[in-house]
Amino acid sequence: MSLSGKYQRRSFGKSGKSILVAATNHESILDAAVWRRFDEVLVFEPPNLEQLRRLLACKLRGVRRDFEVDNNEVANLFKGMSHSDVERVLRRATKEMVLAGVEFLNERQLKSAIRREDARRARMKRGE
Repeated sequence: MSLSGKYQRRSFGKSGKSILVAATNHESILDAAVWRRFDEVLVFEPPNLEQLRRLLACKLRGVRRDFEVDNNEVANLFKGMSHSDVERVLRRATKEMVLAGVEFLNERQLKSAIRREDARRARMKRGE
């Protein structure tokens, strides 16, 4: 039986095959009862160093920068972050570069954006 054939949903008097997919980066703030409603839970670990280098290369394609994306020091700045956190940091750093009228993205802008992301995550954790 296919995966979709295992799930039935009744809605408005009709039945049909369907699948419900949910995603979160914040599983710890959800009630434990939520997890009992899903047959399968997939956990995606933070990207490893090679995946970070590939993500940086993809997301910074076309952005002028004064560092190489395959530099381990740069990739290590993002260690432990999720893919979406890395993307948010890169967007923030790139915006800072453009607004400052700077021609090249640099590590200082990356580190500044990472500090802002760390502060954002800390606020979320505190519930602000």
